[in-house]
Amino acid sequence: RTARDLLLPAGGRAVPPQGGYFHGTSHEATFSICEHGFDHDRWQGGKYGRGQYLSAAAAQAVEGRYTGGDCVLLLCEAVLGKPWQLVVGEAPPETLADWAQLSAERIRSE
Repeated sequence: RTARDLLLPAGGRAVPPQGGYFHGTSHEATFSICEHGFDHDRWQGGKYGRGQYLSAAAAQAVEGRYTGGDCVLLLCEAVLGKPWQLVVGEAPPETLADWAQLSAERIRSE
């Protein structure tokens, strides 16, 4: 989807609960995130504990404490809910039995 698809017309806000969310980051981290995705090992902490932070409001995500003063925003497509990690060669969790065809390899190829 395009950035335009993820935003409300002239609203400046992303479309929850499934849609575009903003992630404030540094210029340097932007390239790594775009190439490799979010890296839990590089996470440096946050107000609500471990994890990557996304916001429906661009103004909140662009704050200097998140961007290191670079004011870089990524517009990320995200589906909120209970997360799980896909591991190459392993089946998805039983709670996702209906998604039997889901695999890390398939997601990477699409």
